[in-house]
Amino acid sequence: MKAYKKLLAAVCAAALLICSYGFPASADGLKLTDTQTAHSLNGARIYGFETELSQTLTGIYIEFSDTAADFTVSGGGTEKAYEGKFINSYVDVSEFGTGELQVNFPDGAVLHRVSCYTETPPADVQIWQDMCDEADLMICTTHADDDQLFFAGIMPHYAAMGYRIQVVYFTDHNNHPPRRRELLAGLWECGIRNYPYINYAFSDAYSESVDGALYNLKALDGRTYDDVVAFQTEMIRRFKPLVVAGHDLKGEYGHGQHMLNSKALCEAVEISGDAEKYPESAEKYGVWTPKKLYIHLYEQNQIVLDLVDVPMYRLDGETPFKVTQKGFMHHKSQHWTWFKPWLLGRSGEITQAAQIEKYSPMKWGLYFTTVGEDEAKNGFFEHIYETHAQTRARLLIQVPVPGDVDVDGKVTEKDRELFLLAYRGETKLNSVGFKRADANGNGRLDPADYAITARGAASGE
Repeated sequence: MKAYKKLLAAVCAAALLICSYGFPASADGLKLTDTQTAHSLNGARIYGFETELSQTLTGIYIEFSDTAADFTVSGGGTEKAYEGKFINSYVDVSEFGTGELQVNFPDGAVLHRVSCYTETPPADVQIWQDMCDEADLMICTTHADDDQLFFAGIMPHYAAMGYRIQVVYFTDHNNHPPRRRELLAGLWECGIRNYPYINYAFSDAYSESVDGALYNLKALDGRTYDDVVAFQTEMIRRFKPLVVAGHDLKGEYGHGQHMLNSKALCEAVEISGDAEKYPESAEKYGVWTPKKLYIHLYEQNQIVLDLVDVPMYRLDGETPFKVTQKGFMHHKSQHWTWFKPWLLGRSGEITQAAQIEKYSPMKWGLYFTTVGEDEAKNGFFEHIYETHAQTRARLLIQVPVPGDVDVDGKVTEKDRELFLLAYRGETKLNSVGFKRADANGNGRLDPADYAITARGAASGE
């Protein structure tokens, strides 16, 4: 009898634990309605859910627990498949024209929360863009939250200025999946809109030297230093950054993974333009040499980023550093560490980056440059006069594509339709568009021009 009571007590305790964490025994039949437009799942595996709202839905927000999964949305006689690219995925469903939708996960999915909207979603809903094809700035951080600490103020400032930023995480906290959601929320707070690259190949492990970090990498993942340099080289070639920023070579507070990350990055930037080095990534992405590499606390060619303490109109009058402090507040799992008082003060007394003396996030050294040493020392982009987008726009004008009426660099069916509208006088082209439409260069639109545009649209050139 005593054994039975013990067993019953154990079962009740387990049931209580499950309830306290909100893990439903089954999420089958989950439905979002007018009275419940969001549902927390806290790690339940499901294969689908429904919406049954009286108004037409504009969006569905799926927050996966730690790994995105493919899914389909159907309703109003339409079905559409979506690739699971983002852990937090917002889907515009206005095209379905209904409030009654079915969302299915063919292989199942472990979810944190699902929500639906009948109007513009709130600002904290993360509507991610794909990773950068061409980044203006690449932040090479090691762990989730390092980007909010030792790179403090940099992301909000340059994002507000319109630079495209690609954040690359050297390691993943696979032993604590909620940190992936914290990571994303912190980036979103800081104005990052291109999805980060999270490296799942290198396990997170503490050490106090490069050798220690390599020992862990070999023991946990079977990887070597050559694999690390290959990874950094691939990131440079893939994202083609104009400027790269990396950790202190001494690992800030002496973290071996920070040291390893930065050491390999410094080597990679020297060889990423050589196709004979790591030819696999060269063949896949082409070669690329950044214009600059800045290393945190590097003493040579040092600049002080005072700009992170300057209020910005585009940040509603706040400083980039203050925005970063808000970004760090999303990293709740790390608030017990010394990082929080280091960034915020024990009583919130730190309001400027200039107040932080040890491991100052304002001090950066120019380790590598192809555009000369800094003179004004007023930021990362001194002597870099164009972003990738500005370069593309200039080249489109200088090197026109005949028939490219909408000036997007290629000739498509849209160009053919636009040409016909202009030819019939139903729309007016701007000067650049007219020059592209006037493919034979005789100063007017005629059937010969149309033939060139139509041929290009048909071939997709």
